[in-house]
Amino acid sequence: MNIEQLVASEAICTTKARYCHFIDLKRWDDLRQLCVPDARLTFRGIDGQVLY
Repeated sequence: MNIEQLVASEAICTTKARYCHFIDLKRWDDLRQLCVPDARLTFRGIDGQVLY
């Protein structure tokens, strides 16, 4: 793996960690900053019911 691949891999890991953190804390405005403008997310409970 070269340096560019390592940098890209770290950026992906960091973004994924931020994504999970924002979802855990229900920080929807911060989560919105990570997504493309027309992204649609649906969160479901373990029973399949839509939560958000």
